Amino acid sequence: MVEWLFKGLEDFKYITTRSIIIRALYVVSVLVFVKTADDYLLYFFLTSFMVVANAIVNLLYSKKFVRVSLKEINFTPYVKSFLILGTYMLLTSMYTTFNVAYLGFVTNTVEVGYYTTATKLFAIILSFYSAFTGVMMPRMSALLSEGKIDEFKKLTNKSVDLLFAFVIPIII
Repeated sequence: MVEWLFKGLEDFKYITTRSIIIRALYVVSVLVFVKTADDYLLYFFLTSFMVVANAIVNLLYSKKFVRVSLKEINFTPYVKSFLILGTYMLLTSMYTTFNVAYLGFVTNTVEVGYYTTATKLFAIILSFYSAFTGVMMPRMSALLSEGKIDEFKKLTNKSVDLLFAFVIPIII
C-alpha cells in the first residue's frame, strides 16, 4: 500500500484526500449496487476493490518521489517471514472472529449484540488513537533526528495526556 512513504513524508493532506475520495466512492457503490443479502459476492468485490484502488493510487502517486524496480530483488529470503506473518495474521483473525461465533452458540443474540457493540466501540476508539500515533510518529522521529528534545518531550506528554483522556473514561 506504500502508506508508510506518505506518513514518513508527512503528506497527510494526500492521505486524507485519497482516503475520503475512495471511501466515498465505496460507500456510494455499496448503496447503489448491493440491494439484498444475496449480493454478498458483489459486496466482497467492492470491499476488495477499495483496498486495491488505494494501493494503485498510492503506487502511481509514489512515482513522484521514488522509482521502484523489482528486477534485482530476490524474494526467496522473505518467503519464510511472509509465511510466518501470514499465518500469524490468519490465526489472529480466526481468534477474533471465533469468539463471536462461540458466543452465539452458547448464548443468544442479545449477548452477541452487547459483545459486538462493545468490541466495535473499542475498535473505534483504538483506531482514533492509532491514527493519532501514525501521525505523530514521523513528526516525533523528525524532532529526535533534529535534536529538538524539548519539543519531543512536549509531544510525548501531549500523547500520554490524550491517551489518558480516552482510557480513563472507558475504564470507569
